[in-house]
Amino acid sequence: MLGVLDRFDHPNVRLQKNNYTQGQPTYTPKLDNSMSASVTAFFHIHAVEQAAQVVFDHGLKPCARLIWGDVPETATWKDGQLVAPDRQPIPLEQLAALAHEQAAQQDKQVCTGAIVHTYYRNAYACSPYTINQTTYERYIDGLSVLYRGNGEDVGNYERVRRERDIPLDLVAADAERHIRSVYASVGHLIAVMVHTRSGAIEVVDAVTLLDAGEVHHLESVEGQADGGFAMGLGMALLEEVPPSPVGVDGDLNLHRYPLIRATQLPPGGLQLRILELAPGEQILKSGPPIRKKGIAEAVMTPVMPAIANAIAHATGARLTVLPFTPKRVLEALSP
Repeated sequence: MLGVLDRFDHPNVRLQKNNYTQGQPTYTPKLDNSMSASVTAFFHIHAVEQAAQVVFDHGLKPCARLIWGDVPETATWKDGQLVAPDRQPIPLEQLAALAHEQAAQQDKQVCTGAIVHTYYRNAYACSPYTINQTTYERYIDGLSVLYRGNGEDVGNYERVRRERDIPLDLVAADAERHIRSVYASVGHLIAVMVHTRSGAIEVVDAVTLLDAGEVHHLESVEGQADGGFAMGLGMALLEEVPPSPVGVDGDLNLHRYPLIRATQLPPGGLQLRILELAPGEQILKSGPPIRKKGIAEAVMTPVMPAIANAIAHATGARLTVLPFTPKRVLEALSP
């Protein structure tokens, strides 16, 4: 559903693309944030967490209160259950079933679904929202909730009014310079051997230093790092599309467009060093406690300059045109 906006084109959830204006709670400066590359996790996880928090505060939590009598602030999720000291764990399935049972009663307003819109401009827009006489400050600028009916039909959702206008200049006046400051940071240490007679470049060792925020799934991060590094090597050493018309004649295939193979990767593999985010630390200096970043192509882009620097360090020759083919290496080494 990423980037599909027409599903939300209904009066109960629709927002209008316009700057925040006094008395216009449906206005938002942007309908679709950038969903590309390394900002994906930052934006998407925040929106999902905010929607889930609405459902918990106004749906699951009241149901947990029916079971426990009260819900302590220390309550948390563990292995698919809501747990708290001196309380019997409640499985999510039990809470969800109770929430839908309560929602089916016409005199109850138990939230079983939420649609949120978030807006980031060097800080997340936020406003208070009141449901069932309970008010929470949320880092969103649009909210609709489901009390009963099919959650797939947005017509069943009811809009919750944004209670405070959000001055655009107070969100961030210099967003054009910082909107992508939440990318992952990556550094590479790459060792190469330059064969001065043939011009061939051999990568003999590589270390990646990765600031990925809080790692949600280690195996995915490791796979992305390995794949991105291999793609970076291909761009640096092999991949080149000949100029037109040869490059667009329909016959450019793998026999004429070489890709990196396993034998061309460092013998010991890529050594990944993840820079851990300290407990309690968050990516933004203020606002929601966001700890996750996307890494995407961040693990790929520093490979080329790292190899160029390694070649220059080894030979004194500075190559500036990709890929660093044997022919270009020999030309750079020529007196």
